[in-house]
Formats: sequence, C-alpha cells, structure tokens
Amino acid sequence: MVRRLSEHALAALHWIDDYGDRDGDGYVEYGTRSPEGLGNQCWRDSPDGVCFSDGRIPVLPIATCENQGYTYDAKLRLAELAEGPLAFGRRWNVEAVTRTGYVRLAPD
Repeated sequence: MVRRLSEHALAALHWIDDYGDRDGDGYVEYGTRSPEGLGNQCWRDSPDGVCFSDGRIPVLPIATCENQGYTYDAKLRLAELAEGPLAFGRRWNVEAVTRTGYVRLAPD
C-alpha cells in the first residue's frame, strides 16, 4: 500500500512546498481569496479564534502553529518511509524536513 500511494504522497508534499508556502519563508500559510470566506481555517475557525495577545486580529495569510506541526509531521513520516519501503535515500530525508525549518540528520 505504501508504494501504491507514494505518488500521491509526494504530490501532496510538492503542493505544500509550491502552494502552501505562499511567500517562500518556510511556513505554510492560509488565507481566503473570497471576501465571504473563512478568515481562520484551523481548529479555531471563529472570526476571533486567532488573535494577538492584545485582541487584534492578524492580517491574512496566517501561519498557525498547528499547520506547521502537520507539515513537519507529514514530511518526517514520508522521510521515514523513504529510508524504508520507498528507499528514496537519506539525502531526500534531510532535504524534505529542512524545508519546514527543522533538520533531522539521518545516521550514516
């Protein structure tokens, strides 16, 4: 099953890097393009669910810690598969995780 779905998993990672990180800063952001769309698109999807400590609402796009965690976890898990069933190699492992700002060095 891992091999059968590998193309889709890689496509998802490419989407994260090419479209999820809108400004190339290493963080996955979200934001609506519609004036009627949800401003917050994480588990706190109420209008004031994401705010600064003084109550101000941040300007979109937003890069929540949850989205960074999901991204890191997805890349880490696929990197682990790359060392095993998919055998992409260790070089890919380090590069994939580095894109999120985290580095996981594989043993030689």
